[in-house]
Amino acid sequence: GKSRVMEVVVSQLTAAGKQVLGVTPSSKAALNLAEMTGIEVKNSAQWRKIWQENAGEKFSLELDNNFYKLPEYNHGKSSLTDKHVLIIDEAAMLNLPDLYYLLSEVRQANGKAIVIGDNNQLAAIGKKAGFKKICDIAQVSRLNEVIRQRDGEQAKVTKLLSEYKIGEAIDILWD
Repeated sequence: GKSRVMEVVVSQLTAAGKQVLGVTPSSKAALNLAEMTGIEVKNSAQWRKIWQENAGEKFSLELDNNFYKLPEYNHGKSSLTDKHVLIIDEAAMLNLPDLYYLLSEVRQANGKAIVIGDNNQLAAIGKKAGFKKICDIAQVSRLNEVIRQRDGEQAKVTKLLSEYKIGEAIDILWD
């Protein structure tokens, strides 16, 4: 569902003259998102390295929790523009400083961000809960309808699994 939605979203944004970029926590996820959408996608560290070097900042793989207090991060400039839309996929797996950095770049450019994730997937390593906080304060859309399997037992199993009714799903599969 998410993949198909992102294809349509990217198509509409591009038609509206926006420059869409993608960011994920890992290079593997970046390859998947790029393949699905046709946009330029990099993992969060790669984008941060590019943007920090463009701003004359020193890049460090580990972003300090209080990075935003340091003068080199308060230059008020972004490598993005107001025409950029940043799709942040697998956002629940990004630690809080990285997620904050990405959103700060978007905000400084007066761009837009689409943040996609699932609070039930693998959690971020390090400072967590950035995605959950975004869900608490921002407009959220949820994909609930299963379209891949429309009929039969597989559709029931998929629906039950999406509702975390694991035992009931296993019973159907066992039968």
